Amino acid sequence: MKLALKANDVKNFRKILGFILLIRKQCIFKFDKELLSIYSLDKELPMACASIGRVNFLRFDVIAKDDLIGFEINVEPLFQILRNYEKSPSTSDLVIKLQRGEDEPVTGNGNGNQATNTNKKRAVFLALSYNEDITIRTEIFHSFSIPVNLLRRNILDSISTPPLRNVEIVMDLNRMLNPFFGRIERYRNTESLNLVVNRLGEMKVELEDGEKKISIKWKNLLDNCRPEDVDTQAQNQADDKDPNDLDMIKEIAVKVRSRWWNIVSRLLEFGETLQMYIYANGCAFTCNPDDEQSCTLIYYLPGKLLVFD
Repeated sequence: MKLALKANDVKNFRKILGFILLIRKQCIFKFDKELLSIYSLDKELPMACASIGRVNFLRFDVIAKDDLIGFEINVEPLFQILRNYEKSPSTSDLVIKLQRGEDEPVTGNGNGNQATNTNKKRAVFLALSYNEDITIRTEIFHSFSIPVNLLRRNILDSISTPPLRNVEIVMDLNRMLNPFFGRIERYRNTESLNLVVNRLGEMKVELEDGEKKISIKWKNLLDNCRPEDVDTQAQNQADDKDPNDLDMIKEIAVKVRSRWWNIVSRLLEFGETLQMYIYANGCAFTCNPDDEQSCTLIYYLPGKLLVFD
């Protein structure tokens, strides 16, 4: 088994890990010949899935049975290393390898006798290294080791991006919505909020702050499409919408936790556009960091679809 990566631009990698850390630290990395897939999965909390294509690396060697390597890792130290590498005046590429620790023989069998032919299981680490300029004549070699837990093939096969079923509507969000999210974040202490949209392209958030009921509405219309039009991108443009059409103004609402809704604004920092899916289990958001198709991030926000009479 061999995993060897090399990169000199880690911005997308770092940005993806930075967002995932808003949810949790433990993730699963799955490497195949073309892709690094990252999974942050949980039955109770929000989930995030990301993919980073091999074109983001100068070297991307994945050698294993069935060309698949996977492990569980705490991404917090990895994020810090990537961030420090970006800030440093480095003179080399960042090298990332999967390594095993040294054998540790068992020295006894509990009866005072020497054990034979028995070794402890060797630990596995993700090793990272790079050089940093200090002065014209001096440089420092940085090396780090992050412990990982290798996963068997049957476990890796069971891990995949959750499907979106029973999608009600798909809407395009963009950075112009930052003030809208900013107003909602003022009420961060509220337990939950209702996101309400329609096919006309209107969007608002309803919440309760103490005894006050508050409604925050985005004044512009958002491009959207029906679930069956996702593949063809047959969007409802602003000039195609009839405000008298009852189907267009029918409200679609989902109840979500305020805490997890508020980090959606961080996704708007990734690229120009962000797609929001409202479906049976809540909301999902997909984006491509800096609009590069070689990287994708999906954020699953659990919620309850509300039905109005």
